[in-house]
Amino acid sequence: MEEYDFLVIGSGSGLDVVNAAANQGQSVAIVEKERLGGTCLNRGCIPSKRLLYHADVLETIEQADAFHIDATVEDIDFAEIVRGVTADVHGSSDSIERGLASSDRHDLYQAEARFVDERTIELAGGDHDGERLTADTVLVAAGTRPAIPPIDGIESVDSLTSREALQLESPPDHLVIVGGGYIAAELGRFFGTFGSDVSIIGRRPHLLPDADAEVAAAFTERYADRFDIYTGSEATAAMQSGESITVEARPFPEPEGDGRDVDPVSVTGDELLVAAGRVPNTDTLNVAAAGIETDAAGFVETDEYLRTTADGVWALGDIVGEYLLKHNANHEAQAVARNLFGEVLEPVD
Repeated sequence: MEEYDFLVIGSGSGLDVVNAAANQGQSVAIVEKERLGGTCLNRGCIPSKRLLYHADVLETIEQADAFHIDATVEDIDFAEIVRGVTADVHGSSDSIERGLASSDRHDLYQAEARFVDERTIELAGGDHDGERLTADTVLVAAGTRPAIPPIDGIESVDSLTSREALQLESPPDHLVIVGGGYIAAELGRFFGTFGSDVSIIGRRPHLLPDADAEVAAAFTERYADRFDIYTGSEATAAMQSGESITVEARPFPEPEGDGRDVDPVSVTGDELLVAAGRVPNTDTLNVAAAGIETDAAGFVETDEYLRTTADGVWALGDIVGEYLLKHNANHEAQAVARNLFGEVLEPVD
């Protein structure tokens, strides 16, 4: 069994901490089961913003007459837009992998990790299948994945999550989206700009429910001018007939007397995107074997310094569940590095 001073599970913002450990002269290991760089780079904010930039360009051209410029769009190679963004993202990920693989200060294990004991993991897959690693300090930064809500029939229809939607090389004729958060909003706008009819079904009274209430209300109103918006509706069933997918929804239960009048919904399209939140990857890590406690939703419990309930095990990023945003994970990585290698513990603010 290989022994290290420091081990990180995940290769997103956790890499900032592993680099700090290496700079302290510690032996370090990185375990990653997917592409290097984490969710943001590979399956999140980087590819989505790159795609949205193309939508911005298209909208600018279409609105050029407002600036007394006569401009038209003759052709759109949608597939090449998606392939180009994917190639750029993969290039960045490959660069991280080459850097770690060539480093004499980092050991990279491209495999899935599962805890078998305190600060000890077993690897599954790849060249190191079945091997075990242990470390004095372990950082859990393994992120989240798309949540699939309990919708009747969802397992029997050809649905997409954000991961597949970011790779879609032709815009749907009619995209039905279950979920009303920022992922639904971004991908709805992207495909809508390139010609898709878009229907969004969300349980909350407004889209972007975690935003300021006035902002969420104004945003929902703007989107309702472009798309079919069904807020206050919970998707209950999905069915497929040929290339058509139908989603049925009912009014989402709310306290009595809220004054809302929401009719049942039935929407049919040729693609279904499920963008109903994220779930932590703690279940795949077998965190209980390490004594790591989680909350009711499965997110890792930490103290104000980002220490878990297991001695010598820290956690940061989406798997902690505070704010599922890249800049928050980067901030937490700085806090963990400071607390591990500084003289005084400081709470993350």
